[in-house]
Amino acid sequence: MKNFRSIVLTLVLLMTCGEAFAQQTAAKPGNSRKYRTILTAAGAGGGFVLGVFGGIAMFDDAINSDRKVWTTAIVSAGAGGVGGFLIGRSMDKRRNRASLQGIQVAPMLTSNVKGLQVSFVY
Repeated sequence: MKNFRSIVLTLVLLMTCGEAFAQQTAAKPGNSRKYRTILTAAGAGGGFVLGVFGGIAMFDDAINSDRKVWTTAIVSAGAGGVGGFLIGRSMDKRRNRASLQGIQVAPMLTSNVKGLQVSFVY
């Protein structure tokens, strides 16, 4: 009787474990924001560092020099962040192939064929 229960339990387990590997619907890939995020942070950090060094080099006086250096660093960080965002946005648009529209031209160079492949993307 104990063997019968073990066999039945094994069969039930084998029949139900296949449902765990059922095919699931693929998630729709959204627009990539990877480069936009990374380059915004990197641009802000780089702008801050350049602002600190530039502010120290420009404002080497005793009157309010620390405020001038910090202001220069913060303004440079903002400008670097905006620049990084714009560069990252253009790189993300280039990566999103689904959003491209227009005419694409690709050269075809083989030993037998030399020409261009033209495709229209809508």
